[in-house]
Amino acid sequence: MIRLLHVLIALLLCWLLPVTAAVSQDKGDKALLQGKWKVTKMVKRGALVAPEKIARISFVFSQDRVELVSRGDADNRHFSSKFDSTRKPKQIDLTAENGSFKGQTSPGIFQLDADSLVLCLPHDDNKDRPDAFESLGGVAPSRILFTLQ
Repeated sequence: MIRLLHVLIALLLCWLLPVTAAVSQDKGDKALLQGKWKVTKMVKRGALVAPEKIARISFVFSQDRVELVSRGDADNRHFSSKFDSTRKPKQIDLTAENGSFKGQTSPGIFQLDADSLVLCLPHDDNKDRPDAFESLGGVAPSRILFTLQ
């Protein structure tokens, strides 16, 4: 009976440890993302967006929320966020809390290095999660690629 109990505990630990590590990794990425990230490069439909058009755009990560800051407070977009850092590439889901896309979720991918963040999101009518960090021109699916610091 005691031996069976030890086996069951061992199996339970084997199941829980990877789940705990995944949650810990998500929290680690979420902690590293906190704060304001300035958009330094944006590729839309395969074309590089002019620097003057992205000069005032930034993302502000605060807990489980993301704010896309553009021209002024009235134009800012707010999102709730969910992370899955166990996937390759790492995944982020942004659900719009205001604006014309309120309630819609954009499934994206991200790559985080010390002070650099690459974020790839679907664009236009595309609702599919990107599978690579690229924004292709003239072909579906349409994607926006952000590089932030």
